[in-house]
Amino acid sequence: MRTVTQRDVLPERLYRPFAVPDRLDELQGPATGSVELPNRIAWRGRNAFDLDIQADAVAAYSAVLANGTEADVRRWVNADLVRAVFPQVRIPRLVRQEWERLLYPIPV
Repeated sequence: MRTVTQRDVLPERLYRPFAVPDRLDELQGPATGSVELPNRIAWRGRNAFDLDIQADAVAAYSAVLANGTEADVRRWVNADLVRAVFPQVRIPRLVRQEWERLLYPIPV
């Protein structure tokens, strides 16, 4: 797992690190059921989500991928579910680019 920074691209006042695992098998979070994310992750509106409902899974993963620490990503993200909802997640462009490298590797 590595923490990717935006320092090289953004002014310091906008800088916020985000976590991306090195391998999908690091992601052992729940794939079904209800979860309640900490307020520091899901600080906009609600923080309880039903992962069996696609819109809730998208909202939960949008929050975790954009705002979660390395430990949060490991705890809350499931490898299969992130693949399923990733096209719909709403995350900053730089976060999306790093996750795309993990989810859609270019064959060598």
